[in-house]
Amino acid sequence: MKRTGARADYEDIGEEIYRLREDKQKLQLESAGRDEQKKRITDMGTFLREQPTALTEYDHPPQGGCAALSGG
Repeated sequence: MKRTGARADYEDIGEEIYRLREDKQKLQLESAGRDEQKKRITDMGTFLREQPTALTEYDHPPQGGCAALSGG
């Protein structure tokens, strides 16, 4: 069955519109996922910057070796 030229054009355009809508929705979901990931990274950085960084203890080994620092 052969479609008329005008009807075929309308159907092709309709199919393209649906395809583009699906692509847009997929991209929006991906973008939302990236935005949420960025927010979590920002929140984590804020949390780490707010943590105290003063040295509370310094262990010096009796002979050579490496010193161990512990923060709190």
